[in-house]
Amino acid sequence: MEKISQVVSNKQTTITNASINCNSQITDDQLIKYWLHNKALRTQECYRSMIKNFFNYVNKPLKAVTLEDIHNFLRYLKECRYKPISIADYTIPIKSLFTYAHQLGAVKCNIGAVLKKPKFKNQIAERILLPEEIHRMIFLEPILRNKLILKVLYAGGLRATELSRLKWRDVQETSDGCVQLAVFGKGDKTRYVKLPPNLSSQLRSFRGNLKEDSAVFRSKARTNGRHLYRQSIGEIVRAAGQRAGIEKKVSPHFLRHSHASHALEKGAPINLVQETLGHASIKTTELYLHVQPGESSGNYLRMFN
Repeated sequence: MEKISQVVSNKQTTITNASINCNSQITDDQLIKYWLHNKALRTQECYRSMIKNFFNYVNKPLKAVTLEDIHNFLRYLKECRYKPISIADYTIPIKSLFTYAHQLGAVKCNIGAVLKKPKFKNQIAERILLPEEIHRMIFLEPILRNKLILKVLYAGGLRATELSRLKWRDVQETSDGCVQLAVFGKGDKTRYVKLPPNLSSQLRSFRGNLKEDSAVFRSKARTNGRHLYRQSIGEIVRAAGQRAGIEKKVSPHFLRHSHASHALEKGAPINLVQETLGHASIKTTELYLHVQPGESSGNYLRMFN
């Protein structure tokens, strides 16, 4: 008899009080609970929703699911006009769940091992704003708090969730008079993001006499000045985009994409951009190198009038 807690510890996961026989009748709900354990809260929310949609479609227990069921589900999403990137995103939790179930002995065959993530068109270029568009968003924003939100999202390359979590204890002084942010990000990893001098000064003034435990960007609607929700930050950015006359539906991630593209275009080292944005792989950062190529072989062709 092998305990789940012993197996999971090999994956550096800390599940306690989980002592069950892997060959016994573990329920799908229990398995999903163990699988989601120790994942980031946002990841848990997304994965739980996706897996729920998947099982609602197949309408059978995990042990009975086949590779054909998964492919049928992905085709169903396509028929429902899901975007290719969204369909590709669905394969990640499905593949992960079946791999995890196989490792625990809950299923005999790991069908997740042969599941391929569909390829899709790189749409990063469509989510990059021009510098003048970002400047216009900031300039036309009438509320100081929101203006600083736009600046920190762009200058720091932060995700909306990361920004919403910031407390004043995370805003640390550096020896050259700037501030750096201790950002708790994706994968439960902490990285340090240094802000430009002018923005550092503005952030210090914005703090006033707030204590270290106070949220940097507080909600006026919530009691005790608690932090803004991620959704509220999204609404602030969308409103700023509309105010600036940008036809696209701008999201906080547009500013993050723009940070990466503009920094690389200005000559920032790719490994520095990777560290600032918190990319696990430099291959993710490299995607931005191809968005705005500085040269094209087409320029060497002779064109006819």
